[in-house]
Amino acid sequence: MSSNSGTAVIRVDVRYFRPTLDAVPKARADIVRTLTAWSQNAPTIDTAESILCELVTNAVRVSSPTDFVAVQLKITNDNLLIEVWDSNGHAEPRIAHIDADAERGRGLFMVELLSSKWSWYRSPSGGKVVWAQIPSQPVPVEIVGGRPPIPERTSRIIIPEPELPVFMEDDPDMLRRVADTLRALHDDWQTPPPALLGASEDR
Repeated sequence: MSSNSGTAVIRVDVRYFRPTLDAVPKARADIVRTLTAWSQNAPTIDTAESILCELVTNAVRVSSPTDFVAVQLKITNDNLLIEVWDSNGHAEPRIAHIDADAERGRGLFMVELLSSKWSWYRSPSGGKVVWAQIPSQPVPVEIVGGRPPIPERTSRIIIPEPELPVFMEDDPDMLRRVADTLRALHDDWQTPPPALLGASEDR
């Protein structure tokens, strides 16, 4: 289930990469460039870069050479959401139990350590999306001349209390099915545009 349901999306960026050896360095350069333009601070950029490297590396490993790997970044209120899609939706991503001297297998373990939460979902276009969320930490804005901050506007709309009792559903399988159905109605960012399918360069 996605981690940003009901939140306001402030910024979005989507990129597509061929699953080649240079996909990870290209994705790293893109996320640094994008988050710098979005005025995120250095620790946030470093953490996001590390998470993205692990997710893109895993996506490249399970993709065929003719596929694409899609990356979406979202800032929603106080959070930064990193989503990586690959076309292989057969295996559920799980944190592997590995030996201390193993050279591979630590990807999702690192993602869990670095993120506030992470999960995955099946894409309506096929394949799967693995996502991770971290706090969004913008660079502080200096107030020139000691001017006080602009006061925030408050809403005058009064929201009535629900007439019937509200029950929160917490069954993970049911929530995943509902979330996947809702995404199928409008979420197609994982599909590259037709012009890109015939191009050789990443976007």
